[in-house]
Amino acid sequence: MTRQKNNWVKPLADAINMVTTIAAAIGFSGLAGWWLDGKFATDPWLTILGILLGSGTGIKIMWDRLNANSFDKRIEKKNNEKNDANE
Repeated sequence: MTRQKNNWVKPLADAINMVTTIAAAIGFSGLAGWWLDGKFATDPWLTILGILLGSGTGIKIMWDRLNANSFDKRIEKKNNEKNDANE
């Protein structure tokens, strides 16, 4: 009887990495917009624009990582099929 491994560390690390990356994108863009609002007296438009830009960047990062993971799984599946056929 084989004992199954608990593989929860890598998905947790990936989730934390994604969340912090998205938060940093929104935070830095919002902060840049806030600073530019102070410089050009355009309250609150550049802050809002910065937050929207950061949100879009965060969504793009998430989309790219999800597609990269599915691409890696497809490649792994094809390699496993080739190995099974060769055996």
